Amino acid sequence: MYSEAISNAFLMNQFPHDDFAKTYLTELLRPIGTTIVNRPLKTDTRYADLWFKLSENADRTHLGLLGQLLTRDALIEVFRNPATELEIRSSQSKLNAEEIERLNKAKRKNKSFPRKNSPGFG
Repeated sequence: MYSEAISNAFLMNQFPHDDFAKTYLTELLRPIGTTIVNRPLKTDTRYADLWFKLSENADRTHLGLLGQLLTRDALIEVFRNPATELEIRSSQSKLNAEEIERLNKAKRKNKSFPRKNSPGFG
């Protein structure tokens, strides 16, 4: 039996394993709490301090270590003081969001997305 918390979107899922797992976990967790299937998550508009797009055939040697680090597009976050664990995770989250956006864009165009095209973290 499906619980009342299961939404219509869940019932129409094209992946049977997802349906099974969500149903199973909903029923398993019912005695100890409430589950919400396909709960929308609110995301805030966030900005990268600096987005760097590497030019093709760019000579980076004059930049020393920075030139060695920037071998591909990069998200660069600027901190006045040493970054806290929370600030680092926030920056990683921004980088992950960018990568997911690029992956989804490639999927829509039926193209592959080589890992080397994934943005870096600078």
